[in-house]
Amino acid sequence: MAEPREAALRAALAAAPNDPAVHAAFAQFCAEQGRFAEAAAAYRAAIAAAPRRPDLLNNYGCVLMLGGDLAAARTVFDSIAAIDPHNFEAAMNLARLAHGAGAHGEAIAQYRRALQVRPADVTARLALANALDGAREGEEALALVRSVLPQAGGDLRVICLYAHLQLRYCDWSDWPRTLRALGPATEAADAAGILDQVPASLYLMLPVAPALRGRVAAAHARLHARAAAASGWQPPPHVPARDGRIRLGYLSGRFTRDATGQLTVDLFPAHDRARFAVSAFSFGPDDGSDERRRIAAGADRFVDLAAHSHVDAAQAIADAGIDILVDLDGFVMGARPQIAALRPAPIQLRYLDFPGTTGAGFFDYLVTDRIVTPPSDQPLYAERFAYLPGCYQVNAASQAADTAPVGRADCALAGFDTVFCSFNTNTKLEPGAFALWMEILAAVPNSALWLLGESKLGERNLRAEAHRRGIDPLRLVFAPFVERAKHLARLANADLFLDSFVYNAHTTASDALWAGVPVLTLPGDSFASRVGASLVTAAGLPELVARSPADYKAIAIALAGDPAR
Repeated sequence: MAEPREAALRAALAAAPNDPAVHAAFAQFCAEQGRFAEAAAAYRAAIAAAPRRPDLLNNYGCVLMLGGDLAAARTVFDSIAAIDPHNFEAAMNLARLAHGAGAHGEAIAQYRRALQVRPADVTARLALANALDGAREGEEALALVRSVLPQAGGDLRVICLYAHLQLRYCDWSDWPRTLRALGPATEAADAAGILDQVPASLYLMLPVAPALRGRVAAAHARLHARAAAASGWQPPPHVPARDGRIRLGYLSGRFTRDATGQLTVDLFPAHDRARFAVSAFSFGPDDGSDERRRIAAGADRFVDLAAHSHVDAAQAIADAGIDILVDLDGFVMGARPQIAALRPAPIQLRYLDFPGTTGAGFFDYLVTDRIVTPPSDQPLYAERFAYLPGCYQVNAASQAADTAPVGRADCALAGFDTVFCSFNTNTKLEPGAFALWMEILAAVPNSALWLLGESKLGERNLRAEAHRRGIDPLRLVFAPFVERAKHLARLANADLFLDSFVYNAHTTASDALWAGVPVLTLPGDSFASRVGASLVTAAGLPELVARSPADYKAIAIALAGDPAR
């Protein structure tokens, strides 16, 4: 299909070499094929013929962004602002660049500028809400999305952003209405072929049917598969290693102080080098952390792909002769499944992050265990299960807690007899679990619930929710973020970790167990909701896997009344 169209466009260029429209059409074709360098050159030719056309400049800047040349893209968008200070697209693109770089203040200013031009534009208002969320301006972000809801007409993008903000800031005032709207909106988006416009990772945190999570993930998988096919790239013929060893490649953007980096620091040197040659392919930032240094040292080779396009990254993996590629990120924020979609290795596995199916045909197996994904779940997964004999989650061989003593008084916990904790991020908290936690506090005198202090708005909302349920808000104590060694040291002040339900604690549950804090969990119907059960079973504590909410409550109360146990 592409070849006749390209031939026609090249013939048009030969016939009209100075026509900006023809150059723009060729540029668009190249961009659709993922040939961003050629697209940029074609736009430069179009702009040379029509130098002050903001539409051409905007498209040129977008192609530069897609090709990874962000500095050049910014220069182009700035030049549009000089020509047309009220150009909506230029303001939006400058905002997107700033947002992607984490410059939330600049992104907010640019989105506000765009909205001065088009005050009712839904896309700009939602983008502004996202930027406000990045700056932790939760109240304005929530208010902005609520203002869009009446005119959204069941737009799934709006509903999903609202659900994310409700979870992020623990604003559950109309949570049931959000969940009721989610099902029909998802069906409508699926029918319209736009299900890939909402984050698949969000659905892992929502109390929806497992099959629905799979449909959202599959929509993203199809998008990446189409882009891979359109690129035209094909892996070279695979040649096995001469020494007979299997060449393993691990792919991630999180070989950093992120949870993935913390969990995998001892994975790489643990491989049997007589059987395996191990490469780590990183497309994330170099944060200078000890975790990144240890991962690089533990692998036979560490390849930085951060500046590579998807195709160039796939080529580098293929050139390394990787037999089995293990993708560690799935569809989490900042992941690059587009690389795996190109099929640079003959066998491709999913592991660790994104606890659910990707719905992707380009992943052959999911490395898992029989608790998080029992065999009966196989029909819900595109990937075949590759079972590990115990818990699926790799972890460091040892954990170093800070040696400085940390007492309850240092953590604002002085005077409480029993300290329950849950150090999940706010997005894992939800009304059902929190309501049960309040019942536990009500039944255990002089007890506290120790939580992560993620935002002041979230703290206020949780305290207000506790008050509505008859619990003194001061029995909720919020801990600030600290470096991991200090966190492990302070964790010992807790008596029992209360796991969340829809999306369990994962690395945070491991941290609690390392610190000697038992984790009480209630498994659900998904991978994400069964990780706690897998971890405590591996730790030899299967009695901490509750059978029902009533059982969960009873175990927590019984343990609080029996400190020795």
